[in-house]
Amino acid sequence: HRPAGPGQADFEASRPGGRSRRLLVTSCVEAEGKTHAAIGIAVAFAQLGHSVLLVDADLRIPQLHHLLGTSESPGLAEALANVDGAEPPEVHRTKVPRLCLLPRGARVDYPNELLSSPELERVLARLSETFDVV
Repeated sequence: HRPAGPGQADFEASRPGGRSRRLLVTSCVEAEGKTHAAIGIAVAFAQLGHSVLLVDADLRIPQLHHLLGTSESPGLAEALANVDGAEPPEVHRTKVPRLCLLPRGARVDYPNELLSSPELERVLARLSETFDVV
């Protein structure tokens, strides 16, 4: 497999042991373009040939499922509630080749508690076994 360009070569070199890469797009300011930036980054990696999972961790105002044309559930909330981890989280295919989405899922009353729980790392670790970029 030959890198498609310098960006891919840099990405490949930064993956110790060829493991999955996790990226986080965040900001403390509302309406700053995080959602669109995350989609742009995800699409770019998918176009480079990487298998990509975009996770909508905005448990208050999820938008990725609308923009990518998937259903909202099941999603991250259900995956985090699956304490025993017996079933892998269900991801949704998008129209972009090699790009999948784990939407928010069901509405939750205490999003901060879910996002700071040890289950989040468990879910991300499990998904990182399948996708190049999460």
